[in-house]
Amino acid sequence: MRVLRLEAKETTEQDIKTSAILREIARLESIFSYLLPRGWRAIIEMQATNELSPYYLLDVQADEGGGSYAEAKMNTLKTFSDLRATGEATMNHVNSFVHDLPAFTEGLPETIDELTKPQLEQLRDNGITPYHGGICIPYRELVVNKLDISEESGKICVAFSGASEEQDVFFALSLFKELQQQIILLFQHVQIGYDLSGFKKVPAVKFWIDLLGIRATPC
Repeated sequence: MRVLRLEAKETTEQDIKTSAILREIARLESIFSYLLPRGWRAIIEMQATNELSPYYLLDVQADEGGGSYAEAKMNTLKTFSDLRATGEATMNHVNSFVHDLPAFTEGLPETIDELTKPQLEQLRDNGITPYHGGICIPYRELVVNKLDISEESGKICVAFSGASEEQDVFFALSLFKELQQQIILLFQHVQIGYDLSGFKKVPAVKFWIDLLGIRATPC
């Protein structure tokens, strides 16, 4: 695999976290290579509330490339703050995005399911996609520093592209779970909770959350 982009504070904890995520990606790639014959790409961003840019960003791709929808999935989550999963995008989201792009407005259908492959590829090339495989999970944390306790919040977004939509969700959530575990191990002075409520009515995501044993308050 190759790292396309890494932005993080230069700390031992961040180095360990990044190494653990890369090991998990390598493990998943080794086990499920038959699902990824054309390569893959994964993007992880962690961003604090009210900050304009992420404090952690990791963009990784298979040696042979692939994952052409990963960047569009991440951008979809950043463009539409109401979405917790890219696959929940509606034509209202699409129309609000393309209203300044006349070339898109002609021939657009009324529902997402009616979008043609060329239209989906055009949307991707301009930065959004209704395909599953991107997730965004808000978090709140209590940080203990000696006798001082502060509260912080933010979101973790993961986008994966390379397999089918349902399988992309599995890969994205597997990476999120590894991130959860590393946060517990590395930041024991932090109590963190994740808001998974936005996925209750998204079966394509909720199924994998339950199967992978992802919890709102991991221990």
